[in-house]
Amino acid sequence: NKANRALITVSVRHEDRFLRLRCRSIPMDAIARGQPEDSIPIFTSECLSWPGFVEFDDVNGKVLTFSANDRSYTVWDLTTYQSLYRIACRSIAEIKVSPGVMLLIYQRVGSHVPLQFVDIETGAVRHELFYLLNRSRKIEFIELFHDRLLVKQEGVNLRIVDLRTSTEQELLGSQHLTPHHFIFLYETK
Repeated sequence: NKANRALITVSVRHEDRFLRLRCRSIPMDAIARGQPEDSIPIFTSECLSWPGFVEFDDVNGKVLTFSANDRSYTVWDLTTYQSLYRIACRSIAEIKVSPGVMLLIYQRVGSHVPLQFVDIETGAVRHELFYLLNRSRKIEFIELFHDRLLVKQEGVNLRIVDLRTSTEQELLGSQHLTPHHFIFLYETK
C-alpha cells in the first residue's frame, strides 16, 4: 500500500474452510525491524466470506469490499482504512471502477440495463442511464474506461458510448470479439 507505506495481506485459513478473507496491514517499518506481527487487522466489520471480496484501487486510493451477509458494498479510504460509505442494494450485478467514478451495473430489466455513475469520493450519483440492449442477445461485457462505456453483446459489434456527449460508436467487425479480462493503463490511456 503506497498510500501509507504498508504491506496488505489477504489470507484464508483452514479453520474457516478457506472461505473467509482476513485482511491485515503491516507497516513497512515493522517489516524492516523484523516484526511483521506488528500488523493490524483491517475491514473487520465486514463479512468477507465467500462470495464476499475485497478489491484494492490504488488509482483512486480506495478499497471496495462486498459483504456476503447483507449483500452490501463498502468503499474505504486506502490510507486510513476508514469506511467512507456503504451501498446496500441487492439488484447490483457488478461494479466497475475508473478514475474518479464507479459504475454500478444493475440486473437487466427486459431490454434495458440500469446503470449509475457514482462519485468515488462521496458515493453521490452523478448520472443514471437505462442502456437499451438487444433483448435476445446475451451481454458479454460492460466495461468503463474513463468517460467511455464499452458494451458487447453476443454476436453484435462492440459499442462505445461517450458518456460526456451521449454519442455512440460501433466497432465494425467486432461481433466475435470476446476478451475475458481487461487491463486499463490509466496513466497512459
